[in-house]
Amino acid sequence: MPLILATEDIDKVRSKRMLPRPLRYSAGLGAWVQVSTDYEAFLILTPAGKKGAAANWINLQTLGLDDNIIRDVVAYDYMVRESAEVELQQAALLLLTEAYASFRSDFIDERFQGVSEVSELLQDTRIGADRLFSYTDDLEHRSIMATAAQTRYTNGAVSDARRRQAASWSISLLTPYL
Repeated sequence: MPLILATEDIDKVRSKRMLPRPLRYSAGLGAWVQVSTDYEAFLILTPAGKKGAAANWINLQTLGLDDNIIRDVVAYDYMVRESAEVELQQAALLLLTEAYASFRSDFIDERFQGVSEVSELLQDTRIGADRLFSYTDDLEHRSIMATAAQTRYTNGAVSDARRRQAASWSISLLTPYL
């Protein structure tokens, strides 16, 4: 839809127009693009106080984005190390749980399955094994949580292109027309 301006606004825009028009960074295109004549009219006709407030908000946002990126990088690195540690612990526990399963399957001679003391002995060998199985479950939970966190910190990060675009609004567009 074409922009319709009053005659006095058209005159004001013509008198303040910059040649060439300013550039802004487009995250979608990944390149610097010239602003439209309609957007330039918006920049010229919008009161300085509003443009200044928008520039301040953009500047605050880009500062926060840097903090979030640092936080996300540190958290992602921590989750990668957590995943590696869990994998090592799971491997060690797998050896123990497999050894216990092998022990138990070969332990009872069918002839003695009905002897109550043999059953009690076998139950008592499970005391430590139950802790192994519980710890194995805990490690599986930690692994799932670490993987989910890595995905969140990777996908939640603001791209360099988006940060660049946000900064370009303030630096190259709003400021020259204040």
